[in-house]
Amino acid sequence: MKKKNLLAIFLLLLFAMCVTTPVQAKPQGSIYVDATSNLDLKPDVVEFNVIVTTKDKTSLENASIANKEISTKVYQALNTMIDKTKGDYIKTIDYSASPSYYYNNGKRTFEFYEVNNTITVHTNKVTDVGMFIDKALNLGATNIGNIEFKLEDQNSYCNELLSVATQKAKAKADVVAKASGQKITGIKELRTSCSVNSTNYYPRLMNAKVMYAGSAADAAVESSSTQVQGGSMKLYATVNAEFYAK
Repeated sequence: MKKKNLLAIFLLLLFAMCVTTPVQAKPQGSIYVDATSNLDLKPDVVEFNVIVTTKDKTSLENASIANKEISTKVYQALNTMIDKTKGDYIKTIDYSASPSYYYNNGKRTFEFYEVNNTITVHTNKVTDVGMFIDKALNLGATNIGNIEFKLEDQNSYCNELLSVATQKAKAKADVVAKASGQKITGIKELRTSCSVNSTNYYPRLMNAKVMYAGSAADAAVESSSTQVQGGSMKLYATVNAEFYAK
């Protein structure tokens, strides 16, 4: 019996000696990097509003009729200038009709009836904006507003830039990991953004009355042309990335 107990104790001690103590895995850390990519582009789409305002002191109906006549002429003319096959369009975005009053010493006095019709124009003919504006104003439009130059397919450009920025971020992380004796093992988090630098471009609207001498005429001829310059746009993509490393 004692021999059996001694044998059992011996076997237990032998087993304990043979068991290898596990090596604790190296703790996993992370490396945070950021990268950017940008591209200078020319806007390929422009949007602007054409506003037709009419007033009448006798009735709102008269103001409305006058507004409809002018708006119809403007709409029809601009509609022949756009290219719908390329996504151009014209549509009314706001319409209002109401009496207008002025106040003097707390007393409200009727002034006139006013009707406003706001038409927005979206076109790929960026270089022809001046012609659109001239046509609208010549037909009775009273104001041009909210001129905005855009990129038709900004998402595609953003996707390309984000791909480049992500590759830059991964390369940075690899450099940092190698320098610190580590290796990238995975991605912990990616945060991305893509936007236009709005301070880089401004549409410039200039009502130009240019006097020039014609080659076949002795007198100067006046040429009226509204010039609109969209400039360039800078598109920025940023990637903030955190990688696992050990």
